[in-house]
Amino acid sequence: MDRFLEFTGIGIVIVTFGAAVAVFMSAGHAPGPGLLGVPTWALPTIVGGVVLAAFGRMLGELKALRHEAAKQTGTLDKISSYLSRRRP
Repeated sequence: MDRFLEFTGIGIVIVTFGAAVAVFMSAGHAPGPGLLGVPTWALPTIVGGVVLAAFGRMLGELKALRHEAAKQTGTLDKISSYLSRRRP
């Protein structure tokens, strides 16, 4: 799920940026009402894509932390059982 969210967020940013550039290029040099409307939908969508990608990255980091915590718990259990067998 983490990789899916990362790639989806990056895809949203790329597609939105491409669409905004296409609208800017098709407008030519004459500013019009369509050109002024581009930032109103492009900027929030790009920010949403970045937030989605960052959330996916955070989920990946949490998954790695959970895995490492489980490894450390297993190691501590082994050490604890070894020490408890040594004591009378």
